Amino acid sequence: MTGHMSEADRARMSRGGVAALSVPEGLTLFDAALATGATQVLPVRWDRPALGDLAGRDSLPPLLRGLGGIRPTARRTARRDDTGDAPVWSRQLAALPADRRRAALSELLMREVATVLGYGDDEEIDVDQSFKDMGFDSLAGVELRNRLTAATGLRLPATLVFDRPTVPDLTDHLLDDPAMLSPVGGG
Repeated sequence: MTGHMSEADRARMSRGGVAALSVPEGLTLFDAALATGATQVLPVRWDRPALGDLAGRDSLPPLLRGLGGIRPTARRTARRDDTGDAPVWSRQLAALPADRRRAALSELLMREVATVLGYGDDEEIDVDQSFKDMGFDSLAGVELRNRLTAATGLRLPATLVFDRPTVPDLTDHLLDDPAMLSPVGGG
């Protein structure tokens, strides 16, 4: 069923807390589900560390919050300064000279795009290529939005990569957002 999935799709699934099953495991679980007579069965192997990461970022889906044994790992949300005001990353960006902000933000975006797409350290991103041409679908777009929200503290729309279709477009949009550089951040 998942034979058509790319490596990036499988990595996204893993970051979402679902571990892959081999064909024999899947068939065994399917047979076991049929034998139960239950109308709804979910054969799944949970990736508990990934679920812990999601819980630590307050991103664990509500349906899974009652799942036992999930231990939230260290928060990966936008770190706030000692006053609790602005996300640290946004303050660091604001402290940079204006001519360095674009490069720093673009670097963050490219790093997050590479992570979402499952790129290796040696793979480069063509910043002028649209997110869609890079392979983004709606799930990847939401994952990128979530990662950028965690890094910056900004509230961003789920349609971000479709509204701002390239890294330069998105960089300009974020730099134009007054909350990105404000002392109280976007949170």
